[in-house]
Amino acid sequence: MNMIFSKVPKTLGISDFRASLADNLMKAKKSPVVITDRKGGESYVVLGAEAYNELLEVWEDEQAS
Repeated sequence: MNMIFSKVPKTLGISDFRASLADNLMKAKKSPVVITDRKGGESYVVLGAEAYNELLEVWEDEQAS
């Protein structure tokens, strides 16, 4: 599966993410989900394992160049 990675906006507060955890994890399989902490300070990206591995491979290829 070739995913296209691009910058994504902050989308969910952490409480909203947890409230619909199963649905949000399913969304993360298709594209990154960005969540923010309660104070809106820190952001986190949730990726499916396949997307993470693909991102890591791209990064490793870039490092080898």
